Amino acid sequence: MSNTIGFSNFRRFANFPEINLGNITILVGGNNSGKSTIVKALLLCVDNLLLMRISDRRRSESKSPLALSMPIFRFDANEYHDVKIKEFARAIHNKPVEDNDIINALKEIKRKSLPSTMTFKFTLGQFRFTFVVSGNRDDRSTTGDVERIAIEDTKSHVRYTNDYKGHSLSYEVINTDFEEQITLTKKLLKDYRDAKSALDKANEDGDLEAITSMTASLDKVKMQINSMLNRDKEGEELSDNELVKILKDNLFKKNETKVAYFDLPFSVSINEVNEPVVLNVISNIHNFATTNGVAPKGEGKDPNEYGADMQHFMILERYREAMRQDEHIFIQSRRDLNTLLKQIKIEYISAHAANQNTIYNTADLNDYIAQTVHGFWREKIAPGDREYEFVREWMQRFEIGIDFKIDALVPGEAYTVSITEESGSIVPLADKGMGSIQMMILLLRLATILFKYKPNSTEEFYDWVSPIIVIEEPEQNLHPKMQSFLADLFYQLARCENMKMLIETHSEYLIRKSQVIVSEENFADEEDLNDNNQFMVYYLPNDDTVPYKMQYTISGRFANKFGEGFFDEAGKANLITLRKEKGLK
Repeated sequence: MSNTIGFSNFRRFANFPEINLGNITILVGGNNSGKSTIVKALLLCVDNLLLMRISDRRRSESKSPLALSMPIFRFDANEYHDVKIKEFARAIHNKPVEDNDIINALKEIKRKSLPSTMTFKFTLGQFRFTFVVSGNRDDRSTTGDVERIAIEDTKSHVRYTNDYKGHSLSYEVINTDFEEQITLTKKLLKDYRDAKSALDKANEDGDLEAITSMTASLDKVKMQINSMLNRDKEGEELSDNELVKILKDNLFKKNETKVAYFDLPFSVSINEVNEPVVLNVISNIHNFATTNGVAPKGEGKDPNEYGADMQHFMILERYREAMRQDEHIFIQSRRDLNTLLKQIKIEYISAHAANQNTIYNTADLNDYIAQTVHGFWREKIAPGDREYEFVREWMQRFEIGIDFKIDALVPGEAYTVSITEESGSIVPLADKGMGSIQMMILLLRLATILFKYKPNSTEEFYDWVSPIIVIEEPEQNLHPKMQSFLADLFYQLARCENMKMLIETHSEYLIRKSQVIVSEENFADEEDLNDNNQFMVYYLPNDDTVPYKMQYTISGRFANKFGEGFFDEAGKANLITLRKEKGLK
């Protein structure tokens, strides 16, 4: 499953639909069209995914009961990336949106109001996350309250939800096998028939161990059926024929997504409050399933109230029994998610001003060039190393020179960078043009990332997740020919290094060269194109309408059209001069 990002009520977008991020995802649009908003949303989500702890609120609000505490979503987190949003009020959408919760008595008139809640939906590796964050837009708070977190494990086909506002948990078994068009009811019907058949055979054979096992399996399927049909009352045992009839009737219902849904009271794994909150989401549900419930006491209670309490208790006990059958799924999901948290990284290469300093001093933390040179030198990347040769190869392609050398005047503090030209002369990087300086720094940064994330043969990785490299306006100061070479560079990184890139650009030349690369792939058909094309382009209109995918064709052309002011601008200017040349108005 590819990485995705989507959100609502965040910055300029009331509703930004979840989009897929391919190996090379290119964002195109005018100024203030929202390209940076997408990047900021992704960085915020990943940073909070890694940093969020239940204990954060305990440290700041000692009076807050642990079991009822909402996690904190930080807008000023800079441990990984400085997103430069800082406050909830700057993050929340600032235009009125339709409020579905505020409806008049006739339930016909919906009111528009400024939102106070934003939602982020994103996928990394096999997991799809949903964060619902609320706050006070009139407050200068740097945090928001996380009302709900949902985690979908697309490999195990389950969803874990912690609703901190509603003080409840839920566990769902879901169907995602759309290719075979198997509805969830068909799966339940098959599971029921298989379990019933296996139990009948065990009874015939007189195998007590198999009878016990198959009875438990059949009971689990029945619980799932009752849960799906919202049948939680005791004493309504259905015959086999009745169950089969109900399932067959449900085959004609559309949009089925759940095999089983368990709505649970909130509980928290107290011993794990300092772990990442997303791990705790799974731990809380696992903790409920494996902890014995406490039966209500009837002494001194109204019989009807006691009966209702006992009925609720029995429902939860049946849920626990059914969920225990999936304990191995909880354990595996948590293990896989923990691995993801250790692997996932986003590297951000921001748009920065090139300078012609001859000495790069790391004391200036805002000097991107100095920090990049220091980062490359610190990794001890030497001539002959794969990453060093990567820089040499591409600096020649971009006509910067044929070799380079970094000298540490004061190790860790001050450096110089020299370039060997084709003639053999050696000049400081500072004496090259702004475009060459800009490109050289990009190459050094990419080489450092390649070195940092190269596979370690001694370490086992489960479902390896490639780092995502966010690159902001890489075409700065580059000649049009060199801008087109950027497409070749990114293509090689995606194909040969398994790198995933999210690129903000205004470069028509980069986009056009990507079309040439796609056409030269000679894809067999649309399916081959969709499965193997490295490039994905989204256009963001300036009129607040949703972005759309440009969609390459096999020939390399786009099925859709860019908005005015991008591909058409050069053509319009050329048409004006042609008309003037011909004496036309």
